[in-house]
Amino acid sequence: MESLTRNTAYKIWIADLISGDYTKGEAQFDSGYVNVKGKNVSRVNLVCGVVDKLSGENYSTLTLDDGSGVVLLKLWNENVNLFLDVEVGDLVLVVGKVKQYNNSVYITPEIIKKLDNPLWLKLRKLELVKEYGESARVEISNFVICLEIFSWICS
Repeated sequence: MESLTRNTAYKIWIADLISGDYTKGEAQFDSGYVNVKGKNVSRVNLVCGVVDKLSGENYSTLTLDDGSGVVLLKLWNENVNLFLDVEVGDLVLVVGKVKQYNNSVYITPEIIKKLDNPLWLKLRKLELVKEYGESARVEISNFVICLEIFSWICS
């Protein structure tokens, strides 16, 4: 029997994730990825602050910021319960899959955990600086984020 293995959930800057080129998986169920400094990143491990939350009947999005940029987390249907106790201003640890829609990268979370100590963010930044160096902030306009959310809701 063949054993399945999960792809590594890389600790990376959001700026590197959103500015990289997304490559779609070759087969229907193959993971897509963003090449970040020579690593094909299909899963991420992020520590970020929640800066926005949008929920509907069968969808929910969180906007996360790690100081280098922002990325959306998206959930549908019964999975929206993962976001119930997460609010704007919370610090969270997220492990999730990298996806793309309308040329914008987003994350589908597998795990989301609220962190109660802001030093976790400082620790993560120190880890990322050691591994990749400082990151310049990559800005995506609020207009682009609003368009992406609107098109996602309407699809």
